[in-house]
Amino acid sequence: MNTELNYIEKFILGLYCQVFNQPYKPIKALKKENHKNIQALCFIINKYFYTSIFPTYFWEDHKLYSPELEILLNSMDTKLYSIMDYYNNYKDEEFYELYPFYLESKFDDIFGIIKDYIRYDGDLEILSTLIFLNSVQASNDYYDAYIILSNNLPNYDDMSMSMMSYNCMLELDDLNLEYILEMKPETFCVS
Repeated sequence: MNTELNYIEKFILGLYCQVFNQPYKPIKALKKENHKNIQALCFIINKYFYTSIFPTYFWEDHKLYSPELEILLNSMDTKLYSIMDYYNNYKDEEFYELYPFYLESKFDDIFGIIKDYIRYDGDLEILSTLIFLNSVQASNDYYDAYIILSNNLPNYDDMSMSMMSYNCMLELDDLNLEYILEMKPETFCVS
């Protein structure tokens, strides 16, 4: 069994550390919550960085889910000693070395928004669900967001979470638009 961490696993570990300000712990008791947060976080990164580094997501059992990512996370969870070694030598700069320099400020800005959302007890799964569902049925305010979420999530009834998630989604969308407008034509790849 290969216990070496690959590029994507290192990125996920760095991403987790950047957003939650603590190392990822592959502990059985935390597995469900850890995987839920990483699934949501990776979807958000896919959306706002237009990346294909993460697998395809599906709407399954009233949640956004990537089976390929779940397989990767289960495999990564078996590499406890490699994860410990990775974090023993981890520096923030290493995370940013995985991407072109011009994305560092975008990561920092997006991480700032997500950290604020989490700090006020925001739920990344709710946020990623709203972002996904909003692409299908656009919400114009937090009440629309509440209706969209309550129609698609069983037993969902949290107006304040809807408001907080909607505002966070707007901040991420606005930030993304700023970066698109700032991009120079030479940064676009034409194939």
